[in-house]
Amino acid sequence: MVGDGHCIEYAARKEYKRLADMIMDSPGDPDAVQQVQMELLFDFLERADFAHLRSSSDLLSGSRNARCTLTRDKKGVPQVSAEPILPGNR
Repeated sequence: MVGDGHCIEYAARKEYKRLADMIMDSPGDPDAVQQVQMELLFDFLERADFAHLRSSSDLLSGSRNARCTLTRDKKGVPQVSAEPILPGNR
């Protein structure tokens, strides 16, 4: 989630750390879903032009609360989309 003064880069790094901590704390190997999520977040953090993303949308800049979704396009490049979170719908 983006907002409360935190941009898409902060949110992506926070989610990456949360997922990494969860994987490290689990007794076994990460499951397939966790591996895919980690790879997607890692690729996004490595490839994204965060300055451009922040300047392109108030939803990604952190000035408005938003729920962000990462996917891959047909070429496998990470893509982000954002939807505003309305008051009371966190």
